[in-house]
Formats: sequence, structure tokens, C-alpha cells
Amino acid sequence: MDLIYTELNRRSLPHGGYRIIGRFDDADPSGNFSITKRFYVNSSYPTPDEVDTKIADVSANVEFDLNPLNRFDLGVGAERPKIMTLVTTVRSNPAITQPDLVAALDTAHPAMIWKPAKFLSHLRSYLDDEMGQSYTYPAFRVFLIENKFIGVD
Repeated sequence: MDLIYTELNRRSLPHGGYRIIGRFDDADPSGNFSITKRFYVNSSYPTPDEVDTKIADVSANVEFDLNPLNRFDLGVGAERPKIMTLVTTVRSNPAITQPDLVAALDTAHPAMIWKPAKFLSHLRSYLDDEMGQSYTYPAFRVFLIENKFIGVD
């Protein structure tokens, strides 16, 4: 997703630096995403490059926030390494079948509390609920390829 940044307010801080309020909007005209963020540039005399770097960092974090699988939690812990395995496996082989993906997850994490097929099923149903649409397996693979994931991107 491409984001357009619009600075709404910039205030100098007494100890140096800026407090900036900016809005991030979806660059796609048909998109409906818009979020306002407040962030700080902590430097005695911030240069324009430091401000631009901070804006880029906040923008990247906004893209991570958009992906509901970055918040996925079954309550048993250690879901992120399994999601990272799924993402890297699908990205390295976009045509991978569901049984092969389950086998790859089982090979990478043999001591999983949840069985890999059940984990994948819970992951897909969570995504369906969060996004408000039903993802087929091919659409799920595309989602894994196109979206940003913490720890992978």
C-alpha cells in the first residue's frame, strides 16, 4: 500500500526537536484508509533529513499496523515465528499447495502445541474475521506475499 503523508502541525519543543502531527492517507483514490499520528523528532537541531527519516519510520510502522496478522495471538505464545515461516515459505514458492505449506510449517516447528493444519486454519479464519471477507487459499497466499509483516519486512 502506498501512503501519502500530510503534515498537519509542527511545534518546536523547549529542549530541541519537534512534535509533529501528520496524516497518512491511502494513495489509491478508491482506498478508505486514513490515520493521524503524533510523533517526535528528538534532536537539538533536527535537520530536514532527520525529519524525513522519522516520517519514513512512522509510515513503515503504519503499514505494519494495517496487517491484522501482525496482531494474531492464540494465547499460547510464539505465533510470530510460525507466521514468519509461513510468509517466507510462500514468498519463496508462490505456487505452494496447502498440504506442502502445512508440511513446511511442521518441518520448521516440529514441537508446535497446535498442529500446523489447525494453526493455518485458525490464522485464515482470524484474517477472514478481521478483514470482513472470506479468503480462499490462493487469496490467502497473495495476502502473505503483498502485505508487510513484522520480522520479515
